[in-house]
Amino acid sequence: MKKKESIILVGCKGSGKSTQGKKLAEQLGYEFYDTDLIIKEISGMTPRDLYKIQGVKAFKIAETQASELIKSMSSEKNMVVASGGGVCDNPDAMALLKDSGILVHIKVPTKFAVSRCMNKIKINEKGEFENVPSFIKLKGNDTMFSISKSLFNCLKFRAEKYTYYADVTVDIKKASKKQAYESILKAVKKFIK
Repeated sequence: MKKKESIILVGCKGSGKSTQGKKLAEQLGYEFYDTDLIIKEISGMTPRDLYKIQGVKAFKIAETQASELIKSMSSEKNMVVASGGGVCDNPDAMALLKDSGILVHIKVPTKFAVSRCMNKIKINEKGEFENVPSFIKLKGNDTMFSISKSLFNCLKFRAEKYTYYADVTVDIKKASKKQAYESILKAVKKFIK
């Protein structure tokens, strides 16, 4: 079995896992994978649609299958993986990802992550919310304030879980994308050749 050198990026929605992961993979000469895209290949739906249409159970099954695929591939090659923002709520998937490589938690201030999510939420001409994360929408939130509050509580709790699971946490606070990337690269280089 090869030494774990794959990098698994975890963190809340809006923390920059995909953006930073692509740059990191290019720098290290690793392949890049995004579990959201793997879930789409497995299920034929985006993760949001799968969650919304088929429910939490179907979503977690696909997420676990994606994590199994990552674990299988990690025994053959080094890679950088951007995980989904809520994978910490799926212990089976988290265990598989932890076994696949070095778990790097990209930690951003909860208010920042909430702001990024809230900026995508719109109210259509029918007065309905669009682009609300499915895990929040299912809780029956009916105002921007209640959505924001639910997001804050959920993302704060998830950040604590990611810190618990991670091999290393990189707190990027209010860093620019470049500064965040440099901090992540520095942390990762302590674990790989």
